[in-house]
Amino acid sequence: MIISASLLFIGCGGSGESPELPTEATQIEESPRRTVAEPDIRPETQARTSLPTPALPENLDKVSFPLDITSDISMARQALLEVVQSETTDPTNPWAIAHGLLALGAEMELANGLSAVDYLFSEYAQEVVHDGRTMISFPSSGETEAGDLIRIEPHTDLIVKALMEVDVRLDREVLVEGNPHQVGELWFDTVLTSHLNMTDGSSSWEGTDDMAWGLQAIASLAPEGMVWTSDGVQMSLDQMSQFTSHVLTSESAFLINAMQTNSGFTKEGQGIFAYTCGGAHLLQTAAFLASRGFGGSEAQVKLSQQVDLLFYRFPRELAIYEAAVAAAPTQELIITVQRLKFIGHWIESSYKMAVMGLFTPTVEQQSAMAEAVGLLVETVANLKRLGALDNLGEIRDENEQLYLDIVGDSSHAIRGLDLALGLGEVRY
Repeated sequence: MIISASLLFIGCGGSGESPELPTEATQIEESPRRTVAEPDIRPETQARTSLPTPALPENLDKVSFPLDITSDISMARQALLEVVQSETTDPTNPWAIAHGLLALGAEMELANGLSAVDYLFSEYAQEVVHDGRTMISFPSSGETEAGDLIRIEPHTDLIVKALMEVDVRLDREVLVEGNPHQVGELWFDTVLTSHLNMTDGSSSWEGTDDMAWGLQAIASLAPEGMVWTSDGVQMSLDQMSQFTSHVLTSESAFLINAMQTNSGFTKEGQGIFAYTCGGAHLLQTAAFLASRGFGGSEAQVKLSQQVDLLFYRFPRELAIYEAAVAAAPTQELIITVQRLKFIGHWIESSYKMAVMGLFTPTVEQQSAMAEAVGLLVETVANLKRLGALDNLGEIRDENEQLYLDIVGDSSHAIRGLDLALGLGEVRY
């Protein structure tokens, strides 16, 4: 894949008692679990590519200003949780399982009673060989016996990113194609297959929108100053951090101009709006890279501008959704699901960035973040009113993409909500 040359420039240099929530909130256990043996070398081969040594992040934090758990918040979270528990525990839907892990945690079980993590590897992973070392990876898709499509990783490295975010042990034993492996071999595979040639734009990713998941996964265990070689390309995580923050700035240029001139904007699939979830995943990855110390001051400065942009965009994009419903009331369900996507990812992004210390929210920003949670509660109530959360089978039959959005966005909304309530943590 060739990534656009225009993006290859790297610049220099409340009070009262709160109702109890279900116990399924994501919990990250402190443990020295990120040790993994180097993948076995096949006797008949000689390994050449050197492997990096995974480094456990030192920080595990939650928000310092958690919201009170009101009855309305509790009911909204329960409604989203019911969607996630019913739809992401389907053993035949690995894409959904990966999203479910973000909301339910590493101990998630499937409807068949088996571990979600173990089942992903035993049923959907594959053995691969890099310079004589046997490792494991996930294909982008598969087929059922009847020839139907199985979505596994529509975004490159989606599963390893989810596993790293919920703190699955690297030395966890799993079965792949009937053979014993360790989860850490998936991380090594991600490293050795991730590259972007800054000279000609050739890349292992489908484009800049596809980089987010793999880069966050790599950074989750990256030692200071991490460099590696993939397909003969020398890679630097500092350089990729600078590049990612540059892409965000470049693709958001029209929004930055609107913010600086107070001229407003439209949402027509241009720039950052063409990215998955409005660029939320790329933003979270750039923020994670910077929080782990990669990219230096250049990345920090650009991420600081993205924080300002985050709060600038929020009320204005909400107004766009409101105007869209007024203009096309028959499309209210589809628009409301997009509103769920936007608000849920916004909460997830803003609280993650605050937890990781990329900004210290002002009183006004904390108020906006709390307001976003209230609007999420309102959005969930509207989805219930429209029957979206109680008729997912019918929706899937009529509009597969709408169904996928509801399931995936519910998972991200729970992750964001748990961060806002002080139930979720971020390791960085």
